[in-house]
Amino acid sequence: MSGKDDERKSSFADALGDVKPLKGRDKLAPPGQPRAKPGVRSDAPRERRFVVERDVEWIWARAEDVSAARLGDLRAGRIPVDREIDLHGFRQDQALLQLREQVASARQAGARCLLVIHGWGRRSTEGAVLKQALPEWLQADPLAQQVLAFCSAPPAQGGVGATLVWLRRTRAR
Repeated sequence: MSGKDDERKSSFADALGDVKPLKGRDKLAPPGQPRAKPGVRSDAPRERRFVVERDVEWIWARAEDVSAARLGDLRAGRIPVDREIDLHGFRQDQALLQLREQVASARQAGARCLLVIHGWGRRSTEGAVLKQALPEWLQADPLAQQVLAFCSAPPAQGGVGATLVWLRRTRAR
């Protein structure tokens, strides 16, 4: 080693003085993998969880990051309906596909509140199949990533034969 190299190393060490590394910053990422930057969100969607309440025929639910007051606005019909989705006459598998397509289309168009008409199941021998399946669908991916809250519609909008769904805004890219 030359004298200049020794001089540079000692001056750098002198400049650092009593500096200590931050905790957790001494780990290296495996070769070929970029290191996650603090405060930067991952592209992978996080699991959405919902606070769900039921009262016999009625249901209301909100994502954990949505206030109870905003859910109250939805339940009271204070959030205007932008689009209706009528699932009458669809089999369960068809209804789920239709719902996914319509929600994606509505979000692309900037719609925020949907009225999903599923019926009461009065003409079905199996009961209200779509009404019972809808809350599960809305809480599971990919729909859970798009939904802020949902609830049985107020009587004037169909009551327990329909569900209001409040959508997340689409992110500008």
